Amino acid sequence: MPVNESEIRNLMRECSVTLTPSFGGIMAFVVEAQGKKLVVTVNITKNEIVQFRTLEMMTVKPAQHRPALYTAMMSANYQKKVVKFAFDRSNGAVVAYIDIYVGDSNITKQQVQRCVNAFRNIVIPTWKRFETVAETGTDPGDAASPQITDLISELLAASNTSDAKKAGLPEKKKGSNFDDLLGQVIGDED
Repeated sequence: MPVNESEIRNLMRECSVTLTPSFGGIMAFVVEAQGKKLVVTVNITKNEIVQFRTLEMMTVKPAQHRPALYTAMMSANYQKKVVKFAFDRSNGAVVAYIDIYVGDSNITKQQVQRCVNAFRNIVIPTWKRFETVAETGTDPGDAASPQITDLISELLAASNTSDAKKAGLPEKKKGSNFDDLLGQVIGDED
């Protein structure tokens, strides 16, 4: 079933996201986290691909540490499975995007919510990483959030308690719920 602007607007509204009026078929919204704001556009291509794309996250001048930034971007693209980062050599712009191929199915509220959460919980922290690389030439790496560390601990504890001990990780906490923790990490909560 082809996707259309009205359907996207309704799903975004259900996710408590306010879209701008459409301009040439492109809508936009703002995501805030960690003291930063991103403008994210939403574009539907051929009624079957929905692309969420940031406007310019940052601009890197030629004199800045572009090779180190390219390496950090390739690393982030390898690590992040949903979000991809791109660099425009003509103007130094760095952007992030998520493509959802809808084809002959329907886009869901959960897919839209995951995209919004990915910009908040993945793109903004990675943006900070890229800024550090552009300024210093050194990649601080992908800082693992406490939620990710807890998830890894939980996975190890669930698979083999001795592995968690060997890795120096805390054992599974009594009363912890793996599904709740996973939901917090990937942002499925409304």
